[in-house]
Amino acid sequence: MREIIIDDKRRVPRIGLFVDGQLERYEEYVSKAGPMPGSVYQGRVSTLAPQLDAAFLQLGVGTPALLHKRDIPGAKKGGFPYREGDLVFVQVEQPERGNKGAKLTGHIEWGGELLVYLPFSKYVACSKKVTQKEREQLLKFGTCLVEGTEGVLFRTAAAKATRDELQTEWDLLRDEAQAKIQSATGVTCLKEAQTFQEQVQSFCSHLLNKEGSTTVYASPARFNLYKLPQSWNRERMSSLVRGRLSLADIDYWLQERVFVGEDGVKVTIDETEAMTVFDVDSGKSHTSRVASRAAFETNKKAANLIARLIRLRNISGLFVIDFVNMDIPTNKRDVTKYFFEELTKWDSRAVQLGTISPFGVLEGTRKRIGPTEQRTQACAVCQGSGRVPSANVQLEELNDTFAQFSREDMAYVKIEWTEVMKKTWEQHKHDMSLPFELQSRIVEGDNPFWSVREVSAYRPENR
Repeated sequence: MREIIIDDKRRVPRIGLFVDGQLERYEEYVSKAGPMPGSVYQGRVSTLAPQLDAAFLQLGVGTPALLHKRDIPGAKKGGFPYREGDLVFVQVEQPERGNKGAKLTGHIEWGGELLVYLPFSKYVACSKKVTQKEREQLLKFGTCLVEGTEGVLFRTAAAKATRDELQTEWDLLRDEAQAKIQSATGVTCLKEAQTFQEQVQSFCSHLLNKEGSTTVYASPARFNLYKLPQSWNRERMSSLVRGRLSLADIDYWLQERVFVGEDGVKVTIDETEAMTVFDVDSGKSHTSRVASRAAFETNKKAANLIARLIRLRNISGLFVIDFVNMDIPTNKRDVTKYFFEELTKWDSRAVQLGTISPFGVLEGTRKRIGPTEQRTQACAVCQGSGRVPSANVQLEELNDTFAQFSREDMAYVKIEWTEVMKKTWEQHKHDMSLPFELQSRIVEGDNPFWSVREVSAYRPENR
């Protein structure tokens, strides 16, 4: 049984998919300054980057965005097709990340419920989820619609629509897109990123052809706005039993670093700037006496847990999984196939996987869609590394600081330190005497820490 919760009353609206009472997929609608995925702009080429075979464009917001030549429709071999100062129609494919600008594409998509209008892509295609007969009919109809550089992409729902419905939506999308394109002047935004209503429709589109019942919990006034299938059961948010299907435990899945799954299989996750790393530990999993079989079973359980973590945390870009080592090649292929199926079961996001190496490492990528609400921030002490200098290292720094005060003929020093730091200094000072008056105050904390609060060339009673 599938149940969808649409909670749009919060500061950050969110959607959760539960299957048999277990949270399987989760998304938030995060409004963020800067170019967002799906937005269409007319940008200006600011800098050419021949070494990247690309150019940087000014969009009027955020840092300059990157457009690769391979993402420009009809680009021919040779030099870059644009010069500095040229105006170019582009769509945001990936959002800004840190100091990196957004990634752009020249393949602009103007989406509707049944089809997607492509003003510059010049091809006709349809969803892979339709039957062969439906595909042939849609492709034939699409070739009659397009003209010049136009293209069309038929969604899954187009297979059930009439030709008049498809024609009507095509005309509306084409007129809207062409009016925006022809009236654009200078650097401007032609189309904003998707709204929360569009995100809900995209979230649910992957479930349209799934067997079994689906129940949607939302505000009654919003059901028609989201345009969900009439066959789905509809319930008020207030009908949810307290504690059942609650999203309250979402923070556990989004913030914890170590997860223990079925039979004690442990997965540790480390998210870095370049990639996300998962480490699999068999823990107490000893369900098979044969080592190779035990490794295979452990990795399958870990693959299920990791796939769920990736979906719930909206992890994208490069990820690496360090599985328990397996010697049998067929086991490696089966784990990879199982992991791919679990990762794409409730999500249509593009995923690419390599093969498990002789060292048990699997590399993969997942398409980046957009940002999520930031739930954590870097620690002021360790700067997000999760580690702090040891007490002995800080002791050396403290002694160097005291030596510097001695050379400067300071008469009074006041510091703050933790109990751990104080004990370390007292254990190593031996008979060392300080040429200045030292006052200290204990601050709370389990880590070694010290800080100079006051330094003076005069003692307090002589000021």
